[in-house]
Amino acid sequence: ADAVQGFCQDSGLRTQQLTVSHAFHSAAMQGAVAPFVEAMTATRLAAPVIGFASTVTGGWHSAETATDPDYWGRAIREPVRFSQAVAALSEIGVGSVWEIGSHPQLTSLARASWSETQPTWLSTLRRDRTDQAQLHTAVAAYVNQTSADLDWTGLHQDKGRRTTTIPTYPFNRQRFWISSSPHETTSNHKNETKRHLNHG
Repeated sequence: ADAVQGFCQDSGLRTQQLTVSHAFHSAAMQGAVAPFVEAMTATRLAAPVIGFASTVTGGWHSAETATDPDYWGRAIREPVRFSQAVAALSEIGVGSVWEIGSHPQLTSLARASWSETQPTWLSTLRRDRTDQAQLHTAVAAYVNQTSADLDWTGLHQDKGRRTTTIPTYPFNRQRFWISSSPHETTSNHKNETKRHLNHG
C-alpha cells in the first residue's frame, strides 16, 4: 500500500484509489482462477453476435475466445488492456459509445485512448440522477446526436403510457391584460383588438 501511495504522489499522473474488496488482476487473485474456470465450464457460452473487444488481448474476440472458460479465468488474473481495446473500437469508426453501469467511470479514460474523431459518449445511469430519467435522457441524446432510428413503441411498451392532446397554438389573440378600471379595460380592449386587426 505504501509503494502504491508513493507512486501516486510521485508519478505526476491523475490517480484515484478504488474501494474494492480484492486486488483484482494481480497475483492476489490467482487462487480464484481455477474455481472460476470450473464455474465457466459449467456455463453455456455462445459466440458473440455483435463484435466486442477483449481487454485481455486488446484485440477482437473470436468465437473461440468468447466461449473458452480458460480465457475468462485469465481475465481475472492478467492486466487489463483497456486502451488497446478502446483503440480497436476507434479504428473501425464507431459513431457512439455507451458506458453501461451504475455511473460513468471509464468514459474519460476511453476519450484519452481514442485516436480518431470523437464519437458521441453516452452513459446509462448516474449516481445523482433518477435511473429512468437518465436513461431516457441518454436515449434522446443518442437519437438527436447520431440521427439513429429508435423503436419508440418498444421503449414505452408495458409502461402504462397514454397519449393526450395539447393546444396546437399558444396565442389565440385574446387579451388578458388586467386594468385598473372598467373604462380603461374597455378602451384598452378596443385598442388591442384594433392593433390585432391592423397587424394580423
